[in-house]
Amino acid sequence: MWCAGGGPGGGGGTAGCLVSVGAGGPVRLGPGASAEAPVGRAATAATDALAGLAGVWVSHMHADHHTGLLSLLWYRARAAGGRHDLPPLPVSGPPALGPLVESYNALIVAAMVADGAPAPVPPPARFLPPTLFPAAIVHGSAAAPTAVEAFTQCAVNHSCRDAYGCGIVLRHTGTSSRIVVAYSGDTRPCPSFEATMTALTRAAVAATASGYYGHVAAAAAAAVAVAPRVAALLIHEATFDDDRAADAVAKMHATVGEAVACGARMAAALPSGATWLGTLLTHFSQRYPALPAPPPTAAAAATVVDAAAVPVAPSGSLAVLAGLDGLTLPLAPPSACAAALASGAAGYAAACAAAAE
Repeated sequence: MWCAGGGPGGGGGTAGCLVSVGAGGPVRLGPGASAEAPVGRAATAATDALAGLAGVWVSHMHADHHTGLLSLLWYRARAAGGRHDLPPLPVSGPPALGPLVESYNALIVAAMVADGAPAPVPPPARFLPPTLFPAAIVHGSAAAPTAVEAFTQCAVNHSCRDAYGCGIVLRHTGTSSRIVVAYSGDTRPCPSFEATMTALTRAAVAATASGYYGHVAAAAAAAVAVAPRVAALLIHEATFDDDRAADAVAKMHATVGEAVACGARMAAALPSGATWLGTLLTHFSQRYPALPAPPPTAAAAATVVDAAAVPVAPSGSLAVLAGLDGLTLPLAPPSACAAALASGAAGYAAACAAAAE
């Protein structure tokens, strides 16, 4: 997973995550305006990753979460090099996004023709409602190292209509282990989001025991005896530090402490057979010249939940780190992600301490 635009101050941008799934290309969560330039540079420099994007999901219609879509589609069309076998990129989000996708298609075709490049056929993107998007990005190839196995979204508490969070399940085919990545979008602390992502993790545990998704209540009970092979990671917005809690309430965002507390509650609600990797904070307000105030330590988080009772990753704590520009986390196998999170959490704490001096 690759992050862009999470940083505060003049060096930061808008939030976005590129989740690389191997089987059918990456899935883009939240294409913010200035997040797309670094994503485009990184993906273009590496391989045909942009041409291989499996899909883009937009959480809500505030500009900092979707206006980068035009740049992303442009980078992808250019990376395709005039190929006519490149399918339209599945894009999903609020209904109001649909007409924008059509406008972007027309702009990109016109720009490429003006540059003397072949016009992309079919068009660069197609808008899909949430009911059709999961099928477009779910890939079950056993030959691929990692595959998307499930995707879901749910409404969250933000200052506009049609605001959503989402969850994606990735399966590592070599070990049959799974990682559940929950992404909050922009929101106040949201119990329904936490419950939906916990249910998705429970389904992943059941699928690990039974080998398939669906109504697997018996498998869920049997999963208790299975060695934990499902890990959960939360990506949560942390727009404000805890000193600006009133602003967070007024603007329907979360504070650093609220995001950490959300992760602690989700960790405590893990079903048997799952482990908690940690919480990745993002979407810091541009008002901060440096990292916002450090999050609570695992000991402080114990005021929300008994940290010692949470089945955590080998790092031994409720790891928290900042999703700044260029952060890369290996998502498979889960042990590699846990190690990277533990290292990143230590670096975040050190950076916060240095900024406070």
